[in-house]
Amino acid sequence: MDDRCSKFCEDASATRAPGKEIGTLRNFLQRNQEQRLTDKAQNHLLEAVRVHVTRAKQDGSEAALSAAFDLVKDALTMPFNIFGSKHKKSLLKWHEDLAGLSAAESDPEAPRPAVKTLQVVDVDADGYLTLMCLETGNTSNSVQVAKKSEQYRTIRKALNEHEVHVDVVEDQVLDVRIQEC
Repeated sequence: MDDRCSKFCEDASATRAPGKEIGTLRNFLQRNQEQRLTDKAQNHLLEAVRVHVTRAKQDGSEAALSAAFDLVKDALTMPFNIFGSKHKKSLLKWHEDLAGLSAAESDPEAPRPAVKTLQVVDVDADGYLTLMCLETGNTSNSVQVAKKSEQYRTIRKALNEHEVHVDVVEDQVLDVRIQEC
């Protein structure tokens, strides 16, 4: 099962026409909701969903956004043996983003999300960042970076010796900056 979930992650990253891959992934989720997946398999499936959502946002077409929205909806209905609590948080964010994108398409006057610069306080083993707003001091744990990404490695390496700031739009990290303490 781990190998199949890993393959979904690889296929999502490699494909340029995600429609068929999204359909295959949705069928897999529906057929295997009784299975108990390992954390590694859950992370691979979540990464595949993330890649499809990101590509749909970049594409911007109604068909791509609709397919990604349906995939996220299906993933949210899966039991916790398929996607755990932290995964559900990410899925909920993507669901809200995709629902907002389809609403924004119908209303071109809708405000676009602003870029926020936040300080990284910590990063956990799953890639969730503890971020602090410099103006208010409020913290948040809703932003996640992929564990095997360059962003994760950069943040992890620099966090103990430097101040790390990230530019975030809708819980997606756009840029990582390192400043001397």
